[in-house]
Amino acid sequence: MNEQVKKSGFFEFCIKLATTFAGSRGNLSFSVLTNLTLGVIYSFKIWNQPAILIIFGIALPFIYTIAVYTLIKKVDFQKQEEKFMKFARNKIGNIILMIIDLCILIVLGILILNGSLDFIILRIFYTIILPFLYLTSIHVMLNYKPED
Repeated sequence: MNEQVKKSGFFEFCIKLATTFAGSRGNLSFSVLTNLTLGVIYSFKIWNQPAILIIFGIALPFIYTIAVYTLIKKVDFQKQEEKFMKFARNKIGNIILMIIDLCILIVLGILILNGSLDFIILRIFYTIILPFLYLTSIHVMLNYKPED
């Protein structure tokens, strides 16, 4: 029971942090601009600091992933007929998809950090594209209003 409370607390922390970064248009714009600037600086090796990849390519997307999957369960989407959405909204399916995403995120991030997959396209994907997709997804889910 206590572990469930800790897990729930961490998920709620991820949602609060994601809401801070992507809840309003101003915050979303600032977050995207920050990710874009630091992503370009890291991706094109202007400032090849591993901390940029760790923070903006692994840690924040890790938190964003948890927030996205938690929001998928909480947001009341109108079209729930699609099989994938039903699987993602199911508690077990949601956890399975989240774990798969987190594992891929961490493994590829580690491979980029140690130089095995240090290609410009992967650095761009990890530090620019992936955070942008997560931030916009979170923004859309937080501001989703079902049609009547």
